[in-house]
Amino acid sequence: MARLRTLTFQPQGATVRVPPGTTVFEGASWAGVAIDSTCGARGTCHKCRVRVLQDAIPPTTADMGTFSEDELAAGWRLACRSILPADGPALVEFEVPPLSTRPKAALLGRGRHVVLSPSLQMRRVALPPATLDNQVSDLERVAAGLPDLALEAPLSVLRSLPATVRGGGCDVTAVVVGNRLVAVEPGDTDRHGYGLAIDLGTTTVVAALLDIDGGAIVGLASSLNKQERFGSDVISRISHAMTGPQGLRELQDAALSTLEVLINEVSTEAGVDPMSIYCAVVTGNSTMLHLFLGVDPTALAVSPFAPVLRDAVDLAAHELRLPIHPEARVQTLPLLGAYVGADITAGILSTGVGRDDAVSLLIDIGTNGEVVLAAGGRILATSAPAGPTFEGAEIRAAACVPTTVRLKPSPSERRWRSKCSAVGHRAVSVAPGSPTSRPGYFPPGCSSRAEGSSTAARRTVTRWPTAC
Repeated sequence: MARLRTLTFQPQGATVRVPPGTTVFEGASWAGVAIDSTCGARGTCHKCRVRVLQDAIPPTTADMGTFSEDELAAGWRLACRSILPADGPALVEFEVPPLSTRPKAALLGRGRHVVLSPSLQMRRVALPPATLDNQVSDLERVAAGLPDLALEAPLSVLRSLPATVRGGGCDVTAVVVGNRLVAVEPGDTDRHGYGLAIDLGTTTVVAALLDIDGGAIVGLASSLNKQERFGSDVISRISHAMTGPQGLRELQDAALSTLEVLINEVSTEAGVDPMSIYCAVVTGNSTMLHLFLGVDPTALAVSPFAPVLRDAVDLAAHELRLPIHPEARVQTLPLLGAYVGADITAGILSTGVGRDDAVSLLIDIGTNGEVVLAAGGRILATSAPAGPTFEGAEIRAAACVPTTVRLKPSPSERRWRSKCSAVGHRAVSVAPGSPTSRPGYFPPGCSSRAEGSSTAARRTVTRWPTAC
């Protein structure tokens, strides 16, 4: 039997035992360590860089084409191409560079006035005592106190009723979402009910905790989607789901793990017990919602691109293993199509696009980009993969797409100097008036025959210093 190897990842301090033949990328995933990757570990993006702190893994051809001789000597390798050999040290330690800066949720914006009418209600019910002459059931007495609702009660609430009704005297508090009885609490509780608004993005996930009484946001947090290790775009995620039930389960678990962290963050920030969260609304593109629900998204990647579902879904939180009240209602918004999802439905509803005959445009530039045009009572929507376009991921014809641009003042020259990093190339300094600032210049190794969009991006970048 092959000897297991122990991998340790720094600075996280995570440790995992794996058999020989395992890639470093796989080991990191099993240890819960996120390594930057946009290709889903297929060896095409060259972003999954790690440093081996022992001479334990020889460089591969892919490593030699990615790193300089000094970097190779220092132990830098591509995690997805580095396979643990059968012979070698029992303990191998790696240094993992940090991922992109933690994303921040937008806190400012232009809103519009809406009338608050939440589906969550916490209502006091005075229960008449049961008698020999009036042997009304506990549930019937609660329902009698809510005559305006066609009450539905799940089994868990029925099981809790005897102790609650008899322990709370004549008063109880019914927690209702729509017509669904989520909980019955003893006495007249004065605590607030809370709800979650979640945007499950391909790259960034945002959770907002709201006080339902007034609609105020009391907690807000954002995080990178832990599905990132399976690829940065929806096609990579779908490809992993197509590997079988295990792949789909891994993607759903990664999404739920991300939400668990965010729910704990917003609850802690607001000082709220997660069991006081009785409802949640989840939006996201079509692929993300399929994966969130554990539904196979394969059909979204093949013609005729028909989703498994488009309508809104209403489930109990325990069905999705969310760490809030088990009977809290979790709802998704409707999808508009295979690549125009519930996040755009939310955007249309929140901005009021199409509510009048005015011409208006809604643009969502994310990993998936969508454009919505409203005019004359009609609304048209389309989408395109904005993330790969701007980042150069999986794009072979445009090797010089800029990934970062930094501007800083140069004291000696009393003017601005920029530093540009292009996909697959080292940073290039650009100073006004230098040969590198002229239109049409490309950094070493880039082809002047790159696509027009790449050329335009390069020209824009090189002109920024003089514009400043």
